[in-house]
Amino acid sequence: MFNMAFFAELAAFLLGVIYLLLISKKKKEGWYYGMASCAILTVLCFSKGHLAQGTIQGMNAIMGIYGLRLWERKELTSISKPAYLVVIVAVAPAIFLLSSWLFPERSWIDQLDNLTLVLSIVATLFTVFLILENWHLWAIVNALTVLTASWHQLYLLSALSMAYLLLSCYGFYQWKR
Repeated sequence: MFNMAFFAELAAFLLGVIYLLLISKKKKEGWYYGMASCAILTVLCFSKGHLAQGTIQGMNAIMGIYGLRLWERKELTSISKPAYLVVIVAVAPAIFLLSSWLFPERSWIDQLDNLTLVLSIVATLFTVFLILENWHLWAIVNALTVLTASWHQLYLLSALSMAYLLLSCYGFYQWKR
């Protein structure tokens, strides 16, 4: 019942929770935990043949290096509501449709993974630059990952994403106050 993949996914889960708690408190050390979590998930996803999710996790690990290097500013910024709504309402569906057009042989779940990859890159950049709305994007990314990870039978990754979804609310609260 419990194999090495289970323990790897469990380690990634625990590291991921520590990452989010530290980042929500604006602690630079959190990036180390996030990179470790994503690196484990990258190997796990690729070993199970989930290339899109593995790519997402690998990109998140690499973006963690970027975040760690730039995580010096402490002042919070915010983007304008109209610009933010354009990203959510127009750009996200456009990315999904473009992905479907570019990769018509891929399943709808893989198209969601592609959308998740793009949104997670944007959310990571928002996090690096301390843009408050990163938490909203992470909530969307995590909700999509709950769906795609469950579809691929990566249940601990799905649980981690659900925890991330809840912790995104906590992070938004912490950054807003």
